[in-house]
Amino acid sequence: MLSQDCIHLTGVRCYGYTGALPEEQVLGQWFEVDATLWVEVALPGKTDRLADALDYRYAVAAIRDTVGTARFALIEKLVTVIADQLLAEARVQQVRVKLTKLAAPIPEFSGQIAIEIVRSRDPRPPLPQAAAAAQPVAEPLAALGQQKAEKLDASRAPAPADPRIRAIYTDGACSGNPGPGGWGVVVYFRDGSAHELGGADPATTNNRMELQAAVAALEFVRAHPQDEPITLYTDSEYLKNGITRWAKGWKQKGWKTAEGKPVKNEDLWRQLDSLHSSYPLSWQYVRGHQGDVGNERADAIATAFAQQRSLKLVQATSRGPC
Repeated sequence: MLSQDCIHLTGVRCYGYTGALPEEQVLGQWFEVDATLWVEVALPGKTDRLADALDYRYAVAAIRDTVGTARFALIEKLVTVIADQLLAEARVQQVRVKLTKLAAPIPEFSGQIAIEIVRSRDPRPPLPQAAAAAQPVAEPLAALGQQKAEKLDASRAPAPADPRIRAIYTDGACSGNPGPGGWGVVVYFRDGSAHELGGADPATTNNRMELQAAVAALEFVRAHPQDEPITLYTDSEYLKNGITRWAKGWKQKGWKTAEGKPVKNEDLWRQLDSLHSSYPLSWQYVRGHQGDVGNERADAIATAFAQQRSLKLVQATSRGPC
């Protein structure tokens, strides 16, 4: 049953680059977002404990990050992605999001344009059809620390009908940069099922979380050998360019840059290089917050871990090597 309790966030102003005109996507403009989140407040209302309440900061951060990085043509798309990001929090049952473009580029029109939508949460964001066979796991986040999402026992999670990996999505997030961070991985099998991983670090950077996500993804591949090529999708050009273009030169110079300076995040680059040498992948850049289901889900996992929010992870146990 839908909770009758609501949290209202009003007047969240963000500068973004969504718009049908080229100048809107280059120069940008101001948007304002109002959001209503249906969530139970009975428990924190009784206990008066912050740990029992929804952290409003996640919603504000999700709104600002989405508006600030997206470059859609239509605000209908932007408001939909904002709603999906807010629904990534497991306790939120439904959202109403109103997105207002404060200066509409319409001749002889000095008003504003707004779109308002209502969306209810599914057990998880939409995945390929067979993904429904994998049971979600409630993943409460303990105190921040370098931690990975627990894997299910094979007895509790169905194995993919086809254990060949089709694609992997990775993402990293950081609150403050440096600050508390998180990473997320979504592995899609050829039968449509999925396996998700995530972790956190209390003091890190966004780049380190992007790297850690890739390391975790390749460790998963190493544990589940494949006979066919795999494509890994990332919205980090730092990660993609580093492993496909820069790492070879760094390695030849003793992990030094062309200027002779130590490579930043050398420990993670060394791990990634070793794993990549054992099983080369095809690395594909995908722009973040553009509606790509895999990228959006990896981002939601990383953000949840960075903000110490609970999230249901899909976890399926592979039957072993192909």
